[in-house]
Amino acid sequence: KHRLSKRQFLALVLLMVGTILTQLSEMSRSDISGGNAVYGGLLVLAGAALTALPNVYYEKVLKTEGHNLWSKNIQLSFWIWFWLVVIK
Repeated sequence: KHRLSKRQFLALVLLMVGTILTQLSEMSRSDISGGNAVYGGLLVLAGAALTALPNVYYEKVLKTEGHNLWSKNIQLSFWIWFWLVVIK
Protein backbone atom coordinates (compact mmCIF):
# COMPACT_ATOMS: atom_id res chain seq x y z
CA LYS A 1 0.00 0.00 0.00
CA HIS A 2 1.06 3.53 -0.73
CA ARG A 3 1.17 5.98 2.15
CA LEU A 4 1.22 9.74 1.81
CA SER A 5 4.28 11.56 3.04
CA LYS A 6 3.86 14.37 5.58
CA ARG A 7 4.39 16.92 2.83
CA GLN A 8 1.72 15.37 0.56
CA PHE A 9 -0.73 15.14 3.46
CA LEU A 10 -0.11 18.80 4.35
CA ALA A 11 -0.68 19.78 0.70
CA LEU A 12 -4.04 17.97 0.68
CA VAL A 13 -5.08 19.64 3.94
CA LEU A 14 -4.14 23.08 2.60
CA LEU A 15 -6.07 22.40 -0.59
CA MET A 16 -9.18 21.41 1.38
CA VAL A 17 -8.91 24.43 3.70
CA GLY A 18 -8.55 26.78 0.72
CA THR A 19 -11.57 25.24 -0.97
CA ILE A 20 -13.67 25.52 2.20
CA LEU A 21 -12.68 29.15 2.72
CA THR A 22 -13.52 29.96 -0.89
CA GLN A 23 -16.95 28.34 -0.55
CA LEU A 24 -17.62 30.20 2.69
CA SER A 25 -16.83 33.52 1.03
CA GLU A 26 -19.09 32.58 -1.89
CA MET A 27 -21.91 31.70 0.51
CA SER A 28 -21.91 35.25 1.86
CA ARG A 29 -22.06 36.63 -1.69
CA SER A 30 -24.78 34.20 -2.78
CA ASP A 31 -27.23 35.75 -0.33
CA ILE A 32 -27.00 38.96 -2.32
CA SER A 33 -27.15 37.44 -5.81
CA GLY A 34 -29.67 34.70 -5.00
CA GLY A 35 -27.34 31.78 -5.89
CA ASN A 36 -26.81 28.61 -3.90
CA ALA A 37 -23.14 28.25 -2.96
CA VAL A 38 -23.60 24.93 -1.15
CA TYR A 39 -25.20 23.35 -4.23
CA GLY A 40 -22.41 24.79 -6.37
CA GLY A 41 -19.78 23.38 -4.02
CA LEU A 42 -21.36 19.94 -4.17
CA LEU A 43 -21.39 20.11 -7.96
CA VAL A 44 -17.70 21.05 -7.97
CA LEU A 45 -16.88 18.04 -5.76
CA ALA A 46 -18.93 15.72 -7.97
CA GLY A 47 -17.23 17.09 -11.09
CA ALA A 48 -13.79 16.60 -9.56
CA ALA A 49 -14.61 13.01 -8.61
CA LEU A 50 -16.02 12.20 -12.03
CA THR A 51 -12.96 13.71 -13.68
CA ALA A 52 -10.50 11.84 -11.46
CA LEU A 53 -12.01 8.36 -11.78
CA PRO A 54 -11.18 7.78 -15.47
CA ASN A 55 -7.65 9.07 -14.94
CA VAL A 56 -7.06 6.66 -12.04
CA TYR A 57 -8.47 3.78 -14.10
CA TYR A 58 -6.29 4.66 -17.09
CA GLU A 59 -3.18 4.83 -14.90
CA LYS A 60 -4.05 1.39 -13.53
CA VAL A 61 -4.40 0.07 -17.09
CA LEU A 62 -1.01 1.49 -18.04
CA LYS A 63 0.68 -0.09 -15.03
CA THR A 64 -0.94 -3.52 -15.44
CA GLU A 65 1.19 -6.03 -17.29
CA GLY A 66 -0.22 -8.43 -19.86
CA HIS A 67 -2.95 -6.22 -21.28
CA ASN A 68 -3.03 -5.04 -24.85
CA LEU A 69 -2.75 -1.26 -24.61
CA TRP A 70 -4.46 -0.66 -27.96
CA SER A 71 -7.55 -2.63 -27.02
CA LYS A 72 -7.78 -0.85 -23.66
CA ASN A 73 -7.47 2.54 -25.40
CA ILE A 74 -10.26 1.63 -27.83
CA GLN A 75 -12.43 0.34 -25.00
CA LEU A 76 -11.90 3.49 -22.93
CA SER A 77 -12.55 5.74 -25.95
CA PHE A 78 -15.77 3.86 -26.69
CA TRP A 79 -17.12 4.44 -23.20
CA ILE A 80 -16.16 8.12 -23.26
CA TRP A 81 -17.98 8.64 -26.56
CA PHE A 82 -20.94 6.57 -25.36
CA TRP A 83 -21.47 8.78 -22.32
CA LEU A 84 -20.96 11.94 -24.36
CA VAL A 85 -23.72 10.82 -26.73
CA VAL A 86 -26.01 9.84 -23.84
CA ILE A 87 -25.55 13.20 -22.13
CA LYS A 88 -26.32 15.16 -25.29
